[in-house]
Amino acid sequence: MIKLFFKLSISFVLVFSFFSCDEDFDLVTEYTDQTVVYAFLEHKDPWVYGQDTNFIVVNKAFLGEANIYDMAAAPDSTHYKNYDSISVTLQRIETVDPNSTPIGNPIVLSYTTHYKDSGAFSRENNVVFYTTHYLMDYQDVNLNPTPDPNQSYFYRLSIKKPGQAEVYAVTKMIRGFQEGKPFTLAPPVRIIKLYDADKPNHKLVVKFGTNVDARIYQLHIRTYYYEKRTDGNIYIDYFDYDHPLIVSSSKNATQSEDIETSVTIGPYLNKLLLECNDTSGVVWRAIKNKTSSERPETHAMGITLGSQETYVYNQITQPSNGIVQTKPNYTNITNGLGIFTSKWNFWRNQFTIEEKTINYISEGDFSKHLKFMNATDGQHQMDVMDHSVVIKRY
Repeated sequence: MIKLFFKLSISFVLVFSFFSCDEDFDLVTEYTDQTVVYAFLEHKDPWVYGQDTNFIVVNKAFLGEANIYDMAAAPDSTHYKNYDSISVTLQRIETVDPNSTPIGNPIVLSYTTHYKDSGAFSRENNVVFYTTHYLMDYQDVNLNPTPDPNQSYFYRLSIKKPGQAEVYAVTKMIRGFQEGKPFTLAPPVRIIKLYDADKPNHKLVVKFGTNVDARIYQLHIRTYYYEKRTDGNIYIDYFDYDHPLIVSSSKNATQSEDIETSVTIGPYLNKLLLECNDTSGVVWRAIKNKTSSERPETHAMGITLGSQETYVYNQITQPSNGIVQTKPNYTNITNGLGIFTSKWNFWRNQFTIEEKTINYISEGDFSKHLKFMNATDGQHQMDVMDHSVVIKRY
């Protein structure tokens, strides 16, 4: 679940710059323990069957006289030495007030090491706290994803360390939105059509209604494809097209807002090129357009909802394009730094990729080198291949 539509850094650097004519001025003050938190709670990833996991990163800020990149690469700069002494809990409460009445027993998080992308910060012993506890008891979202104002879930995060003030924060769980076309269409006409030679300006129009608890929205299209390689094997994989973020008009909305956006073939192809540009060892590729009991995967369209806190955090942490490079600090953590919030993922499957779109991917000047078959040849290949020996690559 850390593979989120908000790809943010999970480490923070505390850097102070001072300018003075006094060469004896001490640039580094006495070190103070500063806890850094990074967490996006979510109720059950729809693509995970059975157990699901929420992760909470608990690191620390650092300050020193050495080179900033050298310090960042050292595990002791950002990781605590003894995570056994740190208590991390989630407690459901009645309202957004952190002192409101608890509901049920607190959820005690355990910790483990977790994969971390390469970068300036140390990847050694990357510790995260986690829970597999379901955070919301709700109706089946496939049957009804509409928000229910009578079912609100608030969670209070508590982090306790020996001799330190409690670090805490509160978030309201996001869940639900108003479906619109093409989400609401029946599977036979639930079609992803991104190209039409007779209509050069063709767009796939998507409509939905917002959730008053969310501020930002991101649309996704998941496309499955087969790939035959020179090793003799046939694999199945997918790529996700992620639409630019959509921001609702009000941060304090009291009712749903109607949103309409569109997807064109260009940005979709750009993502396909990034994912599939390496054709070494590829014999052919084919967009999947037929399901079976052996291979039930279907193309899908999804949407991710993010909070007002996430919107502000994104705005502040993105690179500055102006002359003034100074950025304000943002945190919603009491006695700490970072962000504690929630998000929600929704997916509808049983979509099909329209034939003209498949043919354009196969024959268009920008993508024909990717070795995708046209719709007719791809269908024939899928009819004759042995699906039982296809290897999943995801």
